[in-house]
This record gives sequence, structure tokens and C-alpha cells, in this order.
Amino acid sequence: MAAATPCHKGRSATAPKDHIPSLSDTIVDKVTHLLEVSKGEELSIKVVGHNLGALLAVLAANELHACLATDTERDITDHHRLPLPIAVVSFNDPNIDNRVFIDHLQN
Repeated sequence: MAAATPCHKGRSATAPKDHIPSLSDTIVDKVTHLLEVSKGEELSIKVVGHNLGALLAVLAANELHACLATDTERDITDHHRLPLPIAVVSFNDPNIDNRVFIDHLQN
């Protein structure tokens, strides 16, 4: 039997107790919380990333746009105009070669 490959505890999940929360869920929950505590203020969202973080910024902004535009569980629409302006500031980002995704982002 082969020995297990050593891995830093923060980078592996082997049991249900090691549940790693979804990045999407975490971001949407945090932004929704910020929207709730800033009722009545005019807001915009800027997502910033460098290199692979720039690609994550694009994905996070896309997810926020989709989730906030269709959010019916949380009563944020009474307090903020939706959709909120969302901008991505990226540095040294990798190319996105998926034409369908690029068209989706541009529309």
C-alpha cells in the first residue's frame, strides 16, 4: 500500500468535518451582509485581482452580478437599486479563451 502524500492541512479535505466553504457562497454572503448594514447608501462594487487572482475577480464579479440580480431570499432590493454597478480591476490577468463566456461578460 502506498504512503499518503503529505499535504498542508489548509489545502486538503478528507472528511465532512473538514468542509471547505464555497468561495462563491462566501463572497455572496459577505457582500449581501454589507448591503444589509449599509441600507440607504449609494454603493458600487469593485473586485480587484492580480494574475490568477484577476481571473478569480472576473469569476467573482460575474457570480455577484448573477446572484444579486436574482436575490429574492434577502430583502435588499428595497434598500439598493439593483443591479449594483460592479467593476473588475485586474492586473496581469491570464487570457480567457472561452468565447461564450467572453460574450456573456460583455453583455
